[in-house]
Amino acid sequence: MNRLGLDIGKARIGIAKSYSILASNLETLFCKTWTKDTNHIAEIAKKEDIQEIVVGYPLNMDGTKSEMCEYVEKFCDMLKTKVTAKIVFVDERLSSISAEHIMHSSNVKTKQKKGLIDQIAATVILQTYLDSQKESL
Repeated sequence: MNRLGLDIGKARIGIAKSYSILASNLETLFCKTWTKDTNHIAEIAKKEDIQEIVVGYPLNMDGTKSEMCEYVEKFCDMLKTKVTAKIVFVDERLSSISAEHIMHSSNVKTKQKKGLIDQIAATVILQTYLDSQKESL
């Protein structure tokens, strides 16, 4: 099954992909408007024959909904009107911290970090989901 992973933020959206059991980073979308951003993601979904979109759900550390959860939900409501893929929310707590550790251990330069961290966070979100699916089989 082909999947996209999204790390949705107000300034940037990290996008990852998977065609099997491994996730890889795809791109960073610098946000313009929800219409343009959802159209871009829908184009990728169509081009890559995506059946499922895994979206990071930014819960608070205590498990309660954060303010960003509502933002992500509303963004995905618009995205749902443009894609046939199923949209799945996944707890993304600590995905950005994991992304920071990956970049630090890979010696990524500060200039490259801004857009790359979102891609890596999306990859972590998607890989976490893929791993959970393997465990539930």
